[in-house]
Amino acid sequence: IEDSGTEGDCVAIDITGTVEDVIIRGNHIVDTRPAAPERRRIGIRIAPGVLRPVLEANAIESMDENLVDQRPAQ
Repeated sequence: IEDSGTEGDCVAIDITGTVEDVIIRGNHIVDTRPAAPERRRIGIRIAPGVLRPVLEANAIESMDENLVDQRPAQ
């Protein structure tokens, strides 16, 4: 997955909704563009309501944030 989005939150993989046991495995996530104030490069974002996501063997490069987990702390 390369160069996602053009402005605002530019998320390569966005896990949203009410989902359980989703597996994100073996992805190469990269942004080849220079950092810019109009976009926030995010590799993987997990929204509230997502239960037991599994993230395995994902290579994430050149992001402002590799992982943004918005679920409440347990």
